[in-house]
Order: sequence, then C-alpha cells, then structure tokens
Amino acid sequence: MNFCLLQNQLVIVKYLIKMGANIEAKSNYESTPLIWATIKGNIEVVKYLISKGANKEAANKEGRTSLLEASYNGNLELIKYLI
Repeated sequence: MNFCLLQNQLVIVKYLIKMGANIEAKSNYESTPLIWATIKGNIEVVKYLISKGANKEAANKEGRTSLLEASYNGNLELIKYLI
C-alpha cells in the first residue's frame, strides 16, 4: 500500500483496504500509510484513510506524526484537517 501512496493512487488504496490490507501497516521507517499520504500532500487519501480509522497519532521511527509531517511540509490544508 505504501507504494500506491507514494504514487497518489487513491483508487488502488481503496481497493487494497477493501481487500483487507492493514491500514496501520508500517514501512521500514515505521511510517503508516497515513504518514506517507501526508508526506505526499494528498489530502484526498488522508481523508479517506482517517475515515477508515487510521490512527492520526501514529508516529514513525523519528517520532514524526502526520501532523508533524504536514507542518514540516508547510501544508496548511492538511494541518487544519489533522487538527
């Protein structure tokens, strides 16, 4: 799923979740799909993942949450949504 998130593929993300993919699966950096979607600035995927129960408080290896990643990237739309 993380590869699809890097490519901003909402349709495929929806399909994978429908087929039972773990919405909290972590990458090698312990980033969740929500963190990756935030890094890519894809608000549609972020909203979808949260609507499916993604944990907004999950942090990666460096302790960065989705909100922190949105802040680092200066993405005000995502910051407002995640708060």
